[in-house]
Amino acid sequence: VDVGDAPVHVWQDAAVSWALLDAARLANDPDFRRRGICETKWPGRYESLLADKTLVVLDGAHNPAGMTAFVLALRADRRMQRCPKALVFGCTQGHDAGPLLECWAGNTPDYVVVTQAKAPRSQPAEHVAAACAKVLNNKGVVEPNVGCALDLALTWARQEEGVVVVCGSLYLVGEARQRFVPGPVDPILPRY
Repeated sequence: VDVGDAPVHVWQDAAVSWALLDAARLANDPDFRRRGICETKWPGRYESLLADKTLVVLDGAHNPAGMTAFVLALRADRRMQRCPKALVFGCTQGHDAGPLLECWAGNTPDYVVVTQAKAPRSQPAEHVAAACAKVLNNKGVVEPNVGCALDLALTWARQEEGVVVVCGSLYLVGEARQRFVPGPVDPILPRY
């Protein structure tokens, strides 16, 4: 199955999907399988969007394995080669920011904005910034409001002809995605 320029982990997921369909003896038509795999979209998982010609990549990576796969995908992505990166990062309670940020070793972002989603379990941006200072030697700019954090990152990326990368929490990615792809909003979150 050709999934185009998709990252390695997407190819792996496609292979696992194919094997599961084989094992379950489902969807035996290869064309049906190919179409299903190629047309599947998972919002917030290595999702590329444009904001006034600036590339924004959203990924809900929120554990070390997912973050490692995401960083490796960025490193292999031709669009990211020698391209300055602005990282918008935040995470939820129960997820230690340190190990997530360690995944960026060797691919350290050029500009970091630490933020927090509106979700009640989001870690305070200041707390996450302390982990950034320790792991990346860069506290980053602290901006608790996701919209304002995106504005800072986009402004920097436009000036530097770079890209914006948003990750660390599915809540953060979901909230950031609303900026670029309007859609239904969780009715609970606006109360926080």
